[in-house]
Amino acid sequence: MRCLKRAIAREAYRALTREHTTTTEDEEQKHLREAKNISQSQAARALNSTPPAPPTSSTNAAPYPNSPTATKNASKPLDTQ
Repeated sequence: MRCLKRAIAREAYRALTREHTTTTEDEEQKHLREAKNISQSQAARALNSTPPAPPTSSTNAAPYPNSPTATKNASKPLDTQ
C-alpha cells in the first residue's frame, strides 16, 4: 500500500511541476471561439461539459453548511450544543 501511495504522489508531483505549454491547435481553437463571440461557458455547455467556475475570494465565500458558526437566528448547529 505504501508503494502505491508513493507512486501516486510521484506522478502527481511530476504532473504539477512539469512545464505546461499550449499547442498551436489550442490557440487556433481559442481564436476561432473568440471570433464567433462564444464564451468558454457557452462552449462547455455545447460540449455537455462543466463550464469554468468563476474565481471566488475567501471574504465572499459562503460558510460551510456544517460550520460551528451561529446561523441567522443566532442558533448553533445541533452537534455543538
